[in-house]
Amino acid sequence: MIEMETQQYIPSSISVDDFFKLLNQEQIKYIILRWFDKFPKIKKGEAIDLLVHDDDLVNISKHVSPHCEDNSITCNIYSISGITGTNYNGLPYYPIHCAQEMLDKRILLHNKYFVPNPKHYLLSMAYHVVYHEAENSGLSRGIREEVNELAHNNKYRKTLRTLSNRCGIKIKFTWVDLQKFLDENNWTPELSELKKLSEKSNWLKDLYYLKLHDQQNTGEIMAFIVREWAYENNLTDWIIKWLQTHGLHILNIYELDKDHKEEATRTLRGGNWGNEKWEKNEGSGKPAVLIIAYDFYPVPLDKRYKKYYPYVSNRNFLLKINLRNELNRNQPRKEIRSIIHSSDNTLDALEFINTLYPEELPEILNKITLGKENIKNQNERILDLLSIFLPT
Repeated sequence: MIEMETQQYIPSSISVDDFFKLLNQEQIKYIILRWFDKFPKIKKGEAIDLLVHDDDLVNISKHVSPHCEDNSITCNIYSISGITGTNYNGLPYYPIHCAQEMLDKRILLHNKYFVPNPKHYLLSMAYHVVYHEAENSGLSRGIREEVNELAHNNKYRKTLRTLSNRCGIKIKFTWVDLQKFLDENNWTPELSELKKLSEKSNWLKDLYYLKLHDQQNTGEIMAFIVREWAYENNLTDWIIKWLQTHGLHILNIYELDKDHKEEATRTLRGGNWGNEKWEKNEGSGKPAVLIIAYDFYPVPLDKRYKKYYPYVSNRNFLLKINLRNELNRNQPRKEIRSIIHSSDNTLDALEFINTLYPEELPEILNKITLGKENIKNQNERILDLLSIFLPT
């Protein structure tokens, strides 16, 4: 077995074109993964990322060096199956079946460089953005309304737009929408691989728990933030009972201490909690209590509401509006309060939990499983009782 490191260097004694000419002459099966449109020009400090067939690692190793010289070009080499020294954090760079297909259907650019075909370039770039870059990609996440001016001029967004237009594929350029696009095309890592990828990314950690949840459940995890005004006016218990009365199963309740309040204020809702002077009837205050609930019977959002709430997946996420209205029904206009905020979908709720109490996530998923079993047992008992009175 060959021993090499992912990062190699093309010696300064050979040009980029001559390097790839050698690979082609020896029929080494490779593709340049991205940013090849202006080859052989390469910006100073940039690396060439290559996907190479496992059987050709020995051959390509003869043309690269582990030692950096003046004017040598960095070359990152990844194998199909993620052989030691040619992997990404101990994993194959792409799902093996995807990497194999990319090599099998590669095309020759400018009669010099083997690259992915346009559809594979789009898929592999989307995968790189979602699973390798995640929150470092600079794209909007896409789980709620977000203002991200930088995302519009982002290099990934520009490239993805060009590629999607070339392929005639309509997709939205948010992290969540790209992940769904990959799901639809079977371009996703196994759950065990996603767990490992999530070790260095909160976005991927949320996605891992979402997929773990969705494997076994059809309900929705919901997160509610009770704000300071409601908490100080002893409305927390009333809010909890109201949510239970409307069919939600309460999993956990957390009164936020000083550190958790500061973290929630800074990160949740993009740090926008409006006017904080709630004592003077000018706002509702910062986060005070986090309620984690579960909806075992989600209701699809009516199409007429979808344009107003594009990120809401379940009509019951809008219960917060009814709750606010009930509290404010008889209040003067100047004293109307926004006492509660909620997630818009399960992925959004997982971000709430992962931001404030990440260590609680396994226990919360376990409570959902137990609750599901209890409901199943209750339904079976009801059917048994009904069978006594119903004719056979």
